[in-house]
Amino acid sequence: MSQTYPTHEEIQQLYEKLFEMRLDKWLNHELFTFQWFLLLAVLIFPWFIWWRFVDKNRIVQILLFGALLSILVVF
Repeated sequence: MSQTYPTHEEIQQLYEKLFEMRLDKWLNHELFTFQWFLLLAVLIFPWFIWWRFVDKNRIVQILLFGALLSILVVF
């Protein structure tokens, strides 16, 4: 029972082909769709709202508190 395994070069070629296929699908079927613009708006719009209502006199303290809180949450 002689079983042959793919070589490193064959595996690398398959990875490159898969990457090209995924990129082609993303560029042709997902980029600039309605869902893509909706996601972009959901990611950016809250920052505009936050900037509109944040107390500009205490912006440094608010940002430092947010940074500290995010560090504590990660660890």
